[in-house]
Amino acid sequence: MELLKAQKVIIICPEGDILLRGAHKGSKDLLLVSSQVLSKASESFSKILQRRNLPTSQSFAFTNEVKLADDDGDALLTICNILHGRSLQVPDSLPLEALKEIARSCNRHQLTDVLLAWSPKWLDHAFSVAVGKELYTVLAIAVDLGVPSILDNPVQYRSSKLSRIQDLAGASKLLLISHVTSQD
Repeated sequence: MELLKAQKVIIICPEGDILLRGAHKGSKDLLLVSSQVLSKASESFSKILQRRNLPTSQSFAFTNEVKLADDDGDALLTICNILHGRSLQVPDSLPLEALKEIARSCNRHQLTDVLLAWSPKWLDHAFSVAVGKELYTVLAIAVDLGVPSILDNPVQYRSSKLSRIQDLAGASKLLLISHVTSQD
């Protein structure tokens, strides 16, 4: 219980059985979440929890902390709010850097399908405020979020950005190739 006093705990799930923490950057707060929800949402999370031999029942105290060294704490907060059905806690728009961290975590934990309801809204906002080279970043984020259809069908995005997106579409293949190569 000393751990709970030492750090801020954000209760995502009151019946949660694990404390989740991102370590890459962002918030270092602990998130009280359900291991069952995480396991059902993502095979990656399921494997992480199995490796740590964490029980999937809710019959024990808050003694299990899972530190995700490659994940941003703020990104995990947004993702966990979505996974646990707390949509009122999920922002309609995000700063580009926050969106990039969410995309990385989604890609890493195979959550793109789960976040598909939010991704187009976030990307629409990102395209509406992006300037210059930020547009390339938004395209890379779209790929990480599993929304590459933006390259084929930019009509669904704001008309003020349409010509800018179409101009980038020619460079998209190069971007996709370099993005995939950089992850190997």
